[in-house]
Amino acid sequence: MTALPDARVALTRLLTAGLLQQVVCLVARLRIPDAVADGSLSLNELAERTGMPAATLGRLLRAAAALDVLTTEGDDRYGLGSLGEPLRDRPGSLLAQAELLTTPSLWAAWGALDHAVATGESSFRYVNGASLFELAGVDEQLGRVFHAWMTAQTELQIPVILETYDFSRFSRVCDVGGGRGSLLGALLRAHPNLKGVLFDLPETVPQASALDGLEERAERVGGDFFATVPAECDLYLLKLVLHDWDDERAVQILRVIREAASPGARVVAVEFVVPADAQFGYATFMDINMLVLTEGGRERTAAEHANLQKEAGLEPLGSIPTRSPISLVEAAVPL
Repeated sequence: MTALPDARVALTRLLTAGLLQQVVCLVARLRIPDAVADGSLSLNELAERTGMPAATLGRLLRAAAALDVLTTEGDDRYGLGSLGEPLRDRPGSLLAQAELLTTPSLWAAWGALDHAVATGESSFRYVNGASLFELAGVDEQLGRVFHAWMTAQTELQIPVILETYDFSRFSRVCDVGGGRGSLLGALLRAHPNLKGVLFDLPETVPQASALDGLEERAERVGGDFFATVPAECDLYLLKLVLHDWDDERAVQILRVIREAASPGARVVAVEFVVPADAQFGYATFMDINMLVLTEGGRERTAAEHANLQKEAGLEPLGSIPTRSPISLVEAAVPL
């Protein structure tokens, strides 16, 4: 049966999506959205600012304008398009994501997707000889972009988490794998009666500047969440922690929390929950991203999360959707 013309058009868009991504991300890396934020600039002005040849830069800008990242004014002036605004260098921006997705190491890893599917192993390590976390620790440019992306994601997710879940019923929360304390800091500032513990690697917790000024209510503890976590908390938060690990290690993290927690305590994992059926959604494709980039990490369905919770000795309480791609997967420590 001959494919319908509209199917060919739709498929062509998918096949060329990687080309479009490169156009958008290079425009972002050149900081062109910031350059034209206050008014349009000529091609020559943008060439001077970016250090790019005008002849080839003009072709890039024309393509970006076709995607509504930029606008055109006359033959050689460019302004900010509706899709260019979120690429400006400011809080809540998608700039860091644009930079990260097209770094050579990540781009090469996606080119080896067949290796990840065939072996179940990270194609990032296969191509680069190290894990993403290892390489980000020694490659200054990758490390800068990677941490900027994580910070930007947290800035977008914190308001969603705070508005979705009732934190007022708890007295002491432990943010497991809480990084530099952005989520815990926001949570404590929103709930003055709440106390908290930031738990992460010993070398990470001293960098938690988000907890500055909260010393009377915020404790910093370094350790290994595969071995132990702080006790005597009635809420344990894990924001995008479980998806970094395979099922065995994810269960181990949850089991360690159950052993430390008091009966009735809650465990809330902030995760991208994959739809049960084959729906188009962020989590569905983030799951492939985890296959490529991590050592066994994955996104999971609500049922798969419940299975992990049960295996760890927790009582599943369900998945709470939000207005963003993240969900809050809740469990209780049995009484």
